[in-house]
Amino acid sequence: MANRVTSLPQWSKAAARRLTSIPFFLYQALLFMYYARLSLIGTGNFIMYAVVKTGGKQYRVSAGDKIRIEQIPADVGSAVVLDQVLMVSNGTEVSVGKPLIKGAKVEAKVLAQDRADKVHIFKMRRRKHYQKRQGHRQNYTEIEITGISA
Repeated sequence: MANRVTSLPQWSKAAARRLTSIPFFLYQALLFMYYARLSLIGTGNFIMYAVVKTGGKQYRVSAGDKIRIEQIPADVGSAVVLDQVLMVSNGTEVSVGKPLIKGAKVEAKVLAQDRADKVHIFKMRRRKHYQKRQGHRQNYTEIEITGISA
């Protein structure tokens, strides 16, 4: 019978005890940075990425990514510039804005203007003969990131 690991190593339990006192989103960010660093150690392949803000949301993007953002007024095939850049990393160093990085921008190309799948809303009150059905389709713009400049 092969040895099976039934519990975490001792260092993981100690780390878990220390991490319970910090907020969950910060824990997720630390974990992401740790694993991102592990996957790139020794490879020399560092991917430049940025965190941009558009439509009230934040997106982590790198060159070649296709993302759906809240609808922006742009024609399909045209180039757009996202200038609200919160953070830029080239793999070895990270630049964080306060709140934005001056002069940083992300170039993108508009791939589509479309509507998302329908979200069905159903409200009901039992024994009161009340049922309400409603639907919603959110407009979005699909873009492809072509470049990041800081």
